[in-house]
Amino acid sequence: MFDFDEQRLLQQYQQLFQTPQNFCTKAFVNKCLAVAKQLLESAQQQPQLALALLTSRQVESSPVPECLRGALFLSVATRRNNFNDHFAQHLIASFLCTFVVMYAKEKNNDTVELKPLVNFCQSLGLSIWKETLRIAILLTRRQAFRHISSPKLSFRQQYLLAACVVARQLPQKEMLAIFRILTDSASPALQDVIGEWAQFPGVWLPGRVINVGESTAVILAREKRKLAFLPLPVSTQVIKWASVNEVSLLRSPQTVDFKKIKQWTDNVGLNAHSTNWPYSPSFALNRPPAKLLKIIDLLNGSQTDISLLCEQIKQEPLLAQFLKSAATHDNRMNLPVNDVKQAVLTYGIERVGDMLVQQALNQRLNQKQFPISALCQRLLSLSSNIAAHLCYESDSPITPQNASLLMTFALAPIFSIPAFKIALNWRPAATLLFSVDSLVPSTNESIRHQAVQLMNGWHQSVNLQMAVKSSNRLPDQCHPKIRYAVCIMGLSLSLARQWLWNPSHFCEVTEDFDYQAKRLLGVDGALLSKLQEQLTQQIWLPINR
Repeated sequence: MFDFDEQRLLQQYQQLFQTPQNFCTKAFVNKCLAVAKQLLESAQQQPQLALALLTSRQVESSPVPECLRGALFLSVATRRNNFNDHFAQHLIASFLCTFVVMYAKEKNNDTVELKPLVNFCQSLGLSIWKETLRIAILLTRRQAFRHISSPKLSFRQQYLLAACVVARQLPQKEMLAIFRILTDSASPALQDVIGEWAQFPGVWLPGRVINVGESTAVILAREKRKLAFLPLPVSTQVIKWASVNEVSLLRSPQTVDFKKIKQWTDNVGLNAHSTNWPYSPSFALNRPPAKLLKIIDLLNGSQTDISLLCEQIKQEPLLAQFLKSAATHDNRMNLPVNDVKQAVLTYGIERVGDMLVQQALNQRLNQKQFPISALCQRLLSLSSNIAAHLCYESDSPITPQNASLLMTFALAPIFSIPAFKIALNWRPAATLLFSVDSLVPSTNESIRHQAVQLMNGWHQSVNLQMAVKSSNRLPDQCHPKIRYAVCIMGLSLSLARQWLWNPSHFCEVTEDFDYQAKRLLGVDGALLSKLQEQLTQQIWLPINR
């Protein structure tokens, strides 16, 4: 079981404020990242204790308590809002860094300058840190809530300012009053975020004293619509539960000592962190759901029992519902499909397998958010749709569903690149448009190799893996068995990049690939113009908030 070590956390936090120190060093950056990582781990494993620490005396007696309180709140909020872990770590670390520098600046009578640190962060590619440092004065200002709707600020800057509002108002005010301040001041982009915060952590913070009927009690944890509490004064440590409708807040906020909260929580063995609460579950990308793996293996067999296949699909309700919904829209009569077997027969066994795998893979790719995740998803969605349309319109022996799945696997690794998680903008190179490797300047392992490893974990065929592995070659250089797949992937990616980013010129290798792919697939300029017109609604780039 995870040990919530608040003393170690407080000690590491206090070390950030030790002076004098040089802020323009990787050592200082790593210190901030280490504290942020510990905060995120604590919030993930013991969210109720992380929230109880928010209003504790330990935080109040630490250097710049609003900084630690804000970082603690962010560690819970970013989990709740499904931020990618690496992105959340850098966002919280930049928040800590900004307060530490401003503290040193105030203590040393403005001898500390922000500009050198901003330039240093830029040199390391820490765009999020640079963005946070630019609002250093706003973050440390008491009236931060007046600026959280400013159109001059990015979504991330507004997000940090909203966390500052919470940090400054606690522990004097209850969360209900703070949410009212935020909703009155927040921009439309923040309204959905604050709505998630209202669900959790909500207005019932662990450690707060509440009224339960005619008596008082202390909150230990919250689970959706129920609160776990101990009546005060605590005589017997027998946990009780009550609906949130049965309790009320005190007029003047009161908090029980954190050490007692931690001791009581440990004694009763309370763990309010379940599979779906308070955070959405996340799943590893490198392997599919176990039940889907059985379906894939069943489809890969020499003879597939349709009845057994349908039973396996029914055991994954989300996939079964997706399949029935898709079949409803795709059958000629547009009749509702309410039976899994009917949906399977609508598409055929081979196509059903590709559809289910792609749906599960897309769910995993989109489970966490980072600044350019929408941009990555736009490229993936457009490329996959182009691949499916090319198969439908051309002489390719590959099914549209198989081509779309192949494109999804080829581009999936870009969602796992650490540098992408903290990048604020992305414009791929204008060379080798057909190659997934050219999407990223330099990585320790090629995108193709990562994609092949991913396909192997998802039990995809050897021929498809070989097609992805050879996708950096010209079609004439590939084995005839995989040539069509290589052409579909490369031409789809090349067209998607041309239509999204409109490069001013093409390299000779790209022109050679496009020529060979069009010749093999039997497509011409008129067909591609028709295809571009059909996909017009998908040819756009998301605005970087």
